[in-house]
Amino acid sequence: MPTPKNLAFIARSRPFLEDPLFWYLPHETYLITRKAEPAVTVSEYVRRVLPTLEPAARRERIGRLTRALARLLRTLHERSLSDRDLKTANLMIVGDPDAGSIDLQVIDLVGVRLIHPLPEHRRVQNLARLHLSLRDVPGRTRTDALRFLREYLPSGLSPHNDWKGLWRAIAASSLQKQERNRRRGRTLS
Repeated sequence: MPTPKNLAFIARSRPFLEDPLFWYLPHETYLITRKAEPAVTVSEYVRRVLPTLEPAARRERIGRLTRALARLLRTLHERSLSDRDLKTANLMIVGDPDAGSIDLQVIDLVGVRLIHPLPEHRRVQNLARLHLSLRDVPGRTRTDALRFLREYLPSGLSPHNDWKGLWRAIAASSLQKQERNRRRGRTLS
């Protein structure tokens, strides 16, 4: 999983008195990483950098960012990794985003789970969460979302992989997430 360079991993154990077989299993874990320089979260990049660009340059950057995000998510899912909190604030662009391809790293691993095989509903949940996080990107269109799917799916937008069904499932999951957050009084980030 693409993450910043690890410096330390700490696991705190707490004895579970109910069952001696489970004494001293890790209760809390911490991963300490090094922040790459230069680096900026995707959230900051789309909020501060993209609006300042000329339309042609913005389109090109959105296209590169779209491809990089799709490849990252495809890689995670191919490795049976699910991130229930996959949003632009938890993704870091490492290096200069103006120079060639965009290198992304995941910086918040609290919601990451290894689930093999990764169920379809978890894939849809991850895709919907990222989709909602990208909804306010200036200049991003539905066509960009479709290009994301084409890059994400192993065989592109072929009739064999039911991309239209996936598109509808992501839309439905996104609406459910928005409604759930509205009921709870929480904003989407």
